[in-house]
Amino acid sequence: MNLIKKLGAEIDKANVLLDEYNSIIADDPDNLAYQLSIETIKEHIADLQAQIKEEKDFREKEVIELRLKGPLVEEGSIPLSILGDIAKELSNAIYSASQLIKAGKEVMRMIPRSTIKTLNLRFAGIKSGSTRILITGDTSPDIFGHSLIEESLTNTFELLGSETPDEITDSASKIGIRSVASINKFLKTLSSSQLEAEMSWTSPSDIGYKWKGSKAKLTTMSNTLEKIKSPKPEQINVIGKLIMISLKWQFEVQDEKGVSYKGTYPSQLLEEIKTLHVGDQLTSVIEKKIIINEATGKQKNYYTLLSLKVLDKT
Repeated sequence: MNLIKKLGAEIDKANVLLDEYNSIIADDPDNLAYQLSIETIKEHIADLQAQIKEEKDFREKEVIELRLKGPLVEEGSIPLSILGDIAKELSNAIYSASQLIKAGKEVMRMIPRSTIKTLNLRFAGIKSGSTRILITGDTSPDIFGHSLIEESLTNTFELLGSETPDEITDSASKIGIRSVASINKFLKTLSSSQLEAEMSWTSPSDIGYKWKGSKAKLTTMSNTLEKIKSPKPEQINVIGKLIMISLKWQFEVQDEKGVSYKGTYPSQLLEEIKTLHVGDQLTSVIEKKIIINEATGKQKNYYTLLSLKVLDKT
């Protein structure tokens, strides 16, 4: 088995046990034995994450292959204007999705230079046959072994492979409306140029991702993405108790009136998240995002923990 995949599976098992022990502590906060066990599990997870970081550092690059088919690319070349539009929209989609994972909020203007530098997306060349465009990005794992480009590509392929309205809505929430808009422009560029496409990538965990965009598929997906909308998010100040926290990006906070907020948190909060305990009293800022599928009339709410502060227990 791929070592990164094996280490990830061990982390998943440890997280299940950690969640179980945290639930026990929530009901019995003075149980010293479980408190010590929780700290031991966290240390084990940190060690596994360090090993994953080392393996991903050694990997260095992610390689995405985009294969194009159509009259304009039959000789293994592509008009520069079309290549520029494809590269622009695909890179914008990945950068925007990465910034959302990192900060938890949609970027409204320029993508921060720090995110662009971390991903370091590059055009790596064209291979002949059906025109094959190679794009690379730096794996760049953080101290916890998480890679921004890995998460972004996983979520992007998930969106492109979505079949049902609910799948598309959930996937859109993970990459953000700005990224969805860029993917839609990418699809429209292919379609208007009479091109079909195949895109593939193998993740650090040795999972193969592949998307095929036939002419019909490009049109259908573009029409669907055109109907995905999101009003301006609302920020909610919540004072309450931490009900659940997971190192797999999940949280639940219950306010003083008993209203629960469940959702995800961005990667930049992970350092603070690791210091929290179930039952902690918090003051937090939570963003409520609504994704609307105008084709079906359905909408779903998503919550993101943007910031937090543990209240004094005395």
